[in-house]
Amino acid sequence: MVSRTIRCFIVALLLCLPSLAWAQPVPAPGCPTIGCIPAPETPTDHSGTIAIGGQAQQLFAANVTRKGCSFQNLSSDNLYLNDTSSASAGAGSLLVTPGSYWNCAIGGVVTNGAISLYGATTGDQFTAKEYN
Repeated sequence: MVSRTIRCFIVALLLCLPSLAWAQPVPAPGCPTIGCIPAPETPTDHSGTIAIGGQAQQLFAANVTRKGCSFQNLSSDNLYLNDTSSASAGAGSLLVTPGSYWNCAIGGVVTNGAISLYGATTGDQFTAKEYN
Protein backbone atom coordinates (compact mmCIF):
# COMPACT_ATOMS: atom_id res chain seq x y z
CA MET A 1 0.00 0.00 0.00
CA VAL A 2 1.29 3.45 -0.95
CA SER A 3 1.69 5.79 1.98
CA ARG A 4 -0.31 8.98 2.17
CA THR A 5 2.87 11.11 1.84
CA ILE A 6 3.87 9.43 -1.41
CA ARG A 7 0.32 9.79 -2.80
CA CYS A 8 0.32 13.51 -1.96
CA PHE A 9 3.72 13.90 -3.62
CA ILE A 10 2.53 12.15 -6.79
CA VAL A 11 -0.62 14.29 -6.93
CA ALA A 12 1.42 17.48 -6.46
CA LEU A 13 3.85 16.38 -9.18
CA LEU A 14 1.03 15.64 -11.61
CA LEU A 15 -0.50 19.05 -10.91
CA CYS A 16 2.82 20.75 -11.76
CA LEU A 17 3.48 18.93 -15.04
CA PRO A 18 1.03 21.00 -17.15
CA SER A 19 2.78 24.20 -16.02
CA LEU A 20 6.07 22.93 -17.48
CA ALA A 21 4.50 22.84 -20.94
CA TRP A 22 3.73 26.56 -20.68
CA ALA A 23 7.36 27.35 -19.83
CA GLN A 24 8.69 26.41 -23.29
CA PRO A 25 10.50 29.21 -25.16
CA VAL A 26 8.91 30.60 -28.28
CA PRO A 27 10.59 32.26 -31.26
CA ALA A 28 10.70 36.06 -31.33
CA PRO A 29 8.31 37.73 -33.78
CA GLY A 30 9.79 37.55 -37.26
CA CYS A 31 11.96 34.55 -36.40
CA PRO A 32 11.38 31.00 -37.60
CA THR A 33 13.40 29.41 -34.78
CA ILE A 34 14.17 29.91 -31.12
CA GLY A 35 17.34 31.91 -30.58
CA CYS A 36 17.26 33.92 -33.80
CA ILE A 37 17.40 37.70 -33.58
CA PRO A 38 14.76 39.41 -35.74
CA ALA A 39 16.07 41.77 -38.39
CA PRO A 40 15.63 45.44 -37.53
CA GLU A 41 12.99 47.11 -39.64
CA THR A 42 14.44 50.47 -40.64
CA PRO A 43 17.82 50.46 -42.44
CA THR A 44 19.57 53.76 -43.14
CA ASP A 45 22.06 53.71 -46.01
CA HIS A 46 25.46 55.25 -45.19
CA SER A 47 27.22 53.88 -48.30
CA GLY A 48 29.74 56.09 -50.02
CA THR A 49 33.39 56.69 -50.73
CA ILE A 50 36.47 57.79 -48.81
CA ALA A 51 36.21 61.58 -48.88
CA ILE A 52 39.89 62.39 -48.26
CA GLY A 53 42.46 59.59 -48.37
CA GLY A 54 44.64 59.28 -45.28
CA GLN A 55 42.09 61.05 -43.05
CA ALA A 56 39.51 59.42 -40.76
CA GLN A 57 35.85 60.17 -41.43
CA GLN A 58 32.69 59.45 -39.48
CA LEU A 59 30.82 56.40 -40.76
CA PHE A 60 28.05 56.26 -38.13
CA ALA A 61 27.24 58.86 -35.49
CA ALA A 62 26.63 57.68 -31.93
CA ASN A 63 23.11 56.24 -31.79
CA VAL A 64 21.52 54.77 -28.65
CA THR A 65 18.65 53.28 -30.69
CA ARG A 66 20.97 51.37 -33.07
CA LYS A 67 19.94 47.73 -33.39
CA GLY A 68 22.68 46.77 -35.82
CA CYS A 69 24.99 47.94 -38.56
CA SER A 70 26.89 46.41 -41.44
CA PHE A 71 29.84 47.43 -43.57
CA GLN A 72 31.41 45.96 -46.70
CA ASN A 73 34.62 47.11 -48.33
CA LEU A 74 33.92 47.39 -52.08
CA SER A 75 37.34 48.82 -52.92
CA SER A 76 40.61 47.12 -53.85
CA ASP A 77 42.36 48.72 -50.85
CA ASN A 78 42.24 47.98 -47.13
CA LEU A 79 39.81 50.06 -45.05
CA TYR A 80 39.79 50.40 -41.27
CA LEU A 81 37.01 50.88 -38.70
CA ASN A 82 37.17 51.99 -35.10
CA ASP A 83 34.29 52.12 -32.61
CA THR A 84 36.24 53.68 -29.73
CA SER A 85 38.29 56.46 -31.34
CA SER A 86 39.38 57.89 -34.68
CA ALA A 87 40.15 55.12 -37.20
CA SER A 88 43.67 54.71 -38.60
CA ALA A 89 45.81 52.06 -40.26
CA GLY A 90 47.39 51.39 -36.86
CA ALA A 91 46.63 49.53 -33.66
CA GLY A 92 43.11 49.84 -32.27
CA SER A 93 41.35 49.87 -35.63
CA LEU A 94 39.75 46.87 -37.32
CA LEU A 95 41.12 45.92 -40.74
CA VAL A 96 38.46 45.30 -43.40
CA THR A 97 40.20 43.82 -46.43
CA PRO A 98 38.82 44.25 -49.98
CA GLY A 99 35.48 42.46 -50.34
CA SER A 100 35.26 41.72 -46.60
CA TYR A 101 32.21 42.34 -44.42
CA TRP A 102 31.88 43.58 -40.82
CA ASN A 103 28.87 44.04 -38.56
CA CYS A 104 28.64 45.82 -35.23
CA ALA A 105 26.76 43.12 -33.30
CA ILE A 106 29.22 41.09 -31.26
CA GLY A 107 27.70 38.29 -29.22
CA GLY A 108 24.29 39.90 -29.61
CA VAL A 109 25.53 43.23 -28.20
CA VAL A 110 25.46 46.20 -30.57
CA THR A 111 27.86 49.11 -30.13
CA ASN A 112 25.95 52.39 -29.97
CA GLY A 113 28.93 54.75 -30.07
CA ALA A 114 30.26 56.60 -33.10
CA ILE A 115 32.10 54.48 -35.68
CA SER A 116 34.99 56.00 -37.60
CA LEU A 117 36.32 54.91 -41.02
CA TYR A 118 39.81 55.28 -42.49
CA GLY A 119 41.05 54.63 -46.02
CA ALA A 120 44.32 55.71 -47.61
CA THR A 121 42.85 56.34 -51.06
CA THR A 122 40.30 59.02 -51.93
CA GLY A 123 37.28 57.55 -53.71
CA ASP A 124 37.47 53.99 -52.33
CA GLN A 125 33.90 52.67 -52.16
CA PHE A 126 32.03 50.94 -49.35
CA THR A 127 28.51 49.87 -48.49
CA ALA A 128 27.26 50.67 -44.99
CA LYS A 129 23.84 50.28 -43.38
CA GLU A 130 22.60 51.17 -39.92
CA TYR A 131 19.50 49.52 -38.48
CA ASN A 132 17.25 51.34 -36.01
